[in-house]
Amino acid sequence: MDGKHVNIEAPANSGSVYFNYKKTFYVILLALVDANYNFIMTDIGSFGRSSDGGIFSHSALEKRMQNGSLNIPPDSGLPGTSIETPFVIVGDKVLH
Repeated sequence: MDGKHVNIEAPANSGSVYFNYKKTFYVILLALVDANYNFIMTDIGSFGRSSDGGIFSHSALEKRMQNGSLNIPPDSGLPGTSIETPFVIVGDKVLH
């Protein structure tokens, strides 16, 4: 999981909501992909001044993780062992 700043032309009458610390206008793409690089969920269009963590905390992805509707597979055995291990989502330290 990661967020990506996508450079845009400033929308009319948008003020500074899309303007970020890089001194240009952005929307944020937050994406979750599986181990085969397939997109599971995306959140597109958040204001450029927002942080990845802030966007995540208000996203449908976070809500689905909290209410158990993301359909994460059950724990599975590690190859060659009998150790049951949960599936995990990997992101940078901001997306905890």
